Amino acid sequence: MNIIITTPEDLKAIISAALNEFLASNSSQSQVPKKLYSKTEAANYLKIPEDTIYQLTSKRRIPFSKVGRRLVFRQEDLDKWLQDNRQMTRKEIEDSIKNPKSFRS
Repeated sequence: MNIIITTPEDLKAIISAALNEFLASNSSQSQVPKKLYSKTEAANYLKIPEDTIYQLTSKRRIPFSKVGRRLVFRQEDLDKWLQDNRQMTRKEIEDSIKNPKSFRS
């Protein structure tokens, strides 16, 4: 058995550092509840009419799930869909033509 002699302040610092490290490593692994939206909530979140949500789902152009007869939308899927459907600006298009290797889509 090893005996370590330390001051109360150093002990607090050691415990605090260990606790911060533990919390940081667990925060990325913690189960955050997924936000689910109804058709109306998804339309409000995307700021588009509900009819547009219905059209997008019927054409399978937006990710959704069905719970019984109800449509539900995960916020993370909606965010990804928005990013994937983002249109490049003229400047971004010009830059990608001038320097295609440095362009990231």
